[in-house]
Amino acid sequence: MKKTVTIFIIVSSVTIAVLFGDFLFWKKINDNKKEIAVINNEIQNRYKNDTVVNKMRRLVSSAQDDQQLLAGHFLRKSQTIDFLNSLEDLGTTAGVTASINDVTVGKDAKSLNVSISANGSYQNLYNYFFLLEQLPYYITVTNLSATSEGVKIDPVTKVSAGIVWDGAISFTINSYSDTD
Repeated sequence: MKKTVTIFIIVSSVTIAVLFGDFLFWKKINDNKKEIAVINNEIQNRYKNDTVVNKMRRLVSSAQDDQQLLAGHFLRKSQTIDFLNSLEDLGTTAGVTASINDVTVGKDAKSLNVSISANGSYQNLYNYFFLLEQLPYYITVTNLSATSEGVKIDPVTKVSAGIVWDGAISFTINSYSDTD
């Protein structure tokens, strides 16, 4: 009987040791699973953050492109003289004689009022007005007129130069920046 009790104690001790080892092993695996879950969550959060950051970078880059495009549609104070010269050159391109009559900065300093007179054939005058409206600025036409001078005779050759039209246009550039 003593032998049976000894065997029982040994078997029980070994069983308890194995169960205790299994418990420690199971606890270690469970702890590892928790650590893996935490690391996995961190990786997913970083991936989401990286995705958000990349989207934000693309958005900022796109906004910069849009900002540069938009800036091209604003006439800056430092560009005013070149712009006015280009209006007269545009008249030459359209086949009319154009001259700037008046230029004033609006009361809010965010607009530029321009008055131009031009003369030439009706078609050329029309083309000039059309080109002015196509400028890449936010323009409000405040006055537009065209009147015929009648048939003009060349004083040297005494030959008709055709019907000459006088035109006037006044407009406000609403996309004007008083700063540089």
